[in-house]
Amino acid sequence: MSDKEQTGSLEALRKAVDEVNDELLAALNRRADLVNRIRDVKVSHGMEMFDPVREARQMEELVSRNQGPMTPRMVEHIFREVFRAFHGQMQDSCGEGLLV
Repeated sequence: MSDKEQTGSLEALRKAVDEVNDELLAALNRRADLVNRIRDVKVSHGMEMFDPVREARQMEELVSRNQGPMTPRMVEHIFREVFRAFHGQMQDSCGEGLLV
């Protein structure tokens, strides 16, 4: 493959990564909306915000559904950060955390 072909291929791959990043951002914003709606239901019913059993179950399910090439450790790390970010969102909006 020539340098020009490699550069074109690299640019196409980078464009594809940018598109996936946009999809991830949109999915995370949809998740944020759902988490806010869950928070509202829990607040209106006087329910606990944080459910560690559900969070652990979610993590197990995500790891088990992963078909690679990400390792289980990568999946856990990424979703731990996602859960943590949404926990912060819940604390900012109602003083407690919700990791769903």
